[in-house]
Amino acid sequence: MERSRFTDGRIIAALKDAKAETSVPELCTTYGISDATFYKWRPQSGMDVLLMSRMKKLGDENCRPKKLYLNAQYDAIAVQPLLYPLLRATTTRHRSSYAQST
Repeated sequence: MERSRFTDGRIIAALKDAKAETSVPELCTTYGISDATFYKWRPQSGMDVLLMSRMKKLGDENCRPKKLYLNAQYDAIAVQPLLYPLLRATTTRHRSSYAQST
């Protein structure tokens, strides 16, 4: 996950200042952020610092099983060409033994 230049406390402070009837352009120059960054932060305005850090930690935990699943898929794809000749030889042997017995 990309690391933010701004701490959670600074984001919350900017959002609280916005609720205090400070204009957005003035707020953006004060905190050194763009309008787009402010509007991206705005949905987080109901959170406090502890809740925001907990949400980030949960997001990191949710990424871990996805990465494990993708790694297992990549391993299966890498092993498949190695196993295919073995499976094909086994199937051919069974077919030939069945054909000889009939």
